[in-house]
Formats: sequence, structure tokens, C-alpha cells
Amino acid sequence: MLTPRKRITKKALKEDKLITLYAQATKWAEENIKLITYVGAAVLLLIVASIFIQNNRARSESVASVQLARAIHVFDANDYNNAISLLSGLVENHGGTKSGRIARLYLAQALYRTGEYAAAAEHFKKAAAKLGSDIHLKTTALAGEAACLEQQGEYAQAAEKYEKIVKKYPDAPIAPYILFRAARCFANAGDSTKAEILYQKLIDDYPDSREKNDALMLSAMQ
Repeated sequence: MLTPRKRITKKALKEDKLITLYAQATKWAEENIKLITYVGAAVLLLIVASIFIQNNRARSESVASVQLARAIHVFDANDYNNAISLLSGLVENHGGTKSGRIARLYLAQALYRTGEYAAAAEHFKKAAAKLGSDIHLKTTALAGEAACLEQQGEYAQAAEKYEKIVKKYPDAPIAPYILFRAARCFANAGDSTKAEILYQKLIDDYPDSREKNDALMLSAMQ
């Protein structure tokens, strides 16, 4: 006598599929145990490496910040030669840290004040490339590079660099000063018309700046 065929429910079908998938997964894992082991080891290695890098960066920043404070103290005492020595070592060993990036800017300024304009310009340029998130520091570095050209008598090039900074960062805290330097450099380069235009721009755009009165006086002399 035939027994009635048992009706298969949706629940049973789902359970059966899960069992099948589990069996397939288990079989694949058994066949690829070496691969799983290697992948797991690689992931673990990446995690460990990431933790090591983060801890190493934290230690590097801690050391760099202490060295930067010491170097700034020497710099502020106008002992630029010793400051250059301290800052050079800091940049070389911890240049990738925040303190290291600021140290490069100080190094450029120290070199500038000792008349090493070519070396200073190179460090100002590198500092500017790494200080993109801080407009004040970035514009200071860019202006420093232009100032090196100015000190070397390259007035036209310096003027153009100064002007580009103001065009790109018109709201920078030192924008009026940079614009004033641009006008002076154009005047020194013999382009009095361009100088007059920039003096007037300074008067119009930065009426509350300290450079306004100087611009008014020099504009009247053009």
C-alpha cells in the first residue's frame, strides 16, 4: 500500500538549502584550508602593521614636538645658525610629522635670515606643498619663496609670485602685506603702471590693513 506523499513546506525547503550551502562551504574550506590560512595571516599582518605604523607615528610626533619647541626657542633668540642645525635634523628625521612640516618652514626662515636665499627658497617651496590645510602657514611659505627672489634682485618674478598668492588666497591674514610687496616689486622692476594698480587694489580691498597708509603714500609718489 502506498503511503501518502508528505507535503514539503517552504520552511523545510529553506532548511534544506541552508544545509546544502553549509555543506558546500565546509567542503570548500576543507579543500582550501591553506589559502584561508594564508589570507588570515595576511590580514593579521596588515592589522599588526597598521597598529605599529600608528604607534610609530605617535612616537615620532611626540619626539618632533619637543625638538621643535627647543629649535623655536633658539630661533627666537636670533641664533639662526644653531637653529638651522636643530631644524635640519628635525626635518630629516621627522619631516612627515606635523611638527616636522612646521620645522621646515622655520628652517626656511632661518636660512633666509642668514642670506642663504637659494636653500631657503627650496625649503619654502617644500613647506608650502605640505601645508595645504593651513592657509596662514601656506601663504607664509609661498610669500617666503617670493621674498627669496626679491632679495636676489629678481623683482619681476617675485612680483608675479606675490600677486598669484593674493589672487588665490585673497582672505589670507597676510594678503595685504603680500599685495604690498607685489606692488613694490613691480615698481622696482620698472613697471610703475602695474605697481599703481596694485597699490590702489590694496587701498580698495584692504582699507583696514596696516599697509594701506604706505600704499597711499607710495601711490602718490608714482
